[in-house]
Amino acid sequence: MSVAFGQYLPITFAESCVPRPLIPPNDPDKDLALENGINQIRANHGMPLLKHSDKIAQAALRHSNDMAHNGFVDTVGSDGSDPGDRAENACYHWQAYGEIIVAGPRTPNDAIAAWMSNQVYKDYILSNDFTEFGAAYSYNKNTDYKHYYTVDFGLRDFTSSSTQKGYYSCTYATHDETGAIWLNLYSIGPCDELISSLSSGG
Repeated sequence: MSVAFGQYLPITFAESCVPRPLIPPNDPDKDLALENGINQIRANHGMPLLKHSDKIAQAALRHSNDMAHNGFVDTVGSDGSDPGDRAENACYHWQAYGEIIVAGPRTPNDAIAAWMSNQVYKDYILSNDFTEFGAAYSYNKNTDYKHYYTVDFGLRDFTSSSTQKGYYSCTYATHDETGAIWLNLYSIGPCDELISSLSSGG
C-alpha cells in the first residue's frame, strides 16, 4: 500500500500564539465551586464578579495536574515555568496575572477558607487588578496531599503585538485505495520545508 502526500496550503496566522491541545477538567463541579465561591466572597465585599476564562482555566488545570502528578506544591512548575509563562502558553496575553494554590483540603470550600485565612491569598481574591479567572482541581491518591487546587487571575492585554509570529497551517491529503485522509499541521516554517522533512522521514 502506497501513501503519498498531496497538496498543501500555507496560511500565516494573524494570532500570535498557537494554543496547546485542550485537556478536559478532572472535576468540573469542583472547578465551578471554586469560581462560584470566590465570586460570592467578592460580591459580599461589594466587588465586581470575575468572568471565567477558558484560557486561564487551561493554565490552572495544567498546573494542578503537574503538582498532583509530581507531588509538589509550588507556583513554579516542574518545567521551571511561572504563572505568567503558563498563561502565555495558553495564549492568554496579560497586563496583570496572579495565581493562588493550595494542597490538602478535601473540598473547594475548605480550599477557599484556607486562602481567606492568609492575607496574601485573600488580597488576590479581593484584588481590583483582575477581571477574569479560571480554577482547576486535581487529585492523586499516591501523594501526601492528594488534593491540589489552582486559581489563576488575569487582566487581558488586547494590545499585545510585540511577540506576534506567523505560523503556517499546512494541509495534506494522503491517498490510497481506501480513500483519503486529511492532516493539518502547524509549522513555523513554510509548508514546502515541512513536507520535505516528512517525506524524507526527518
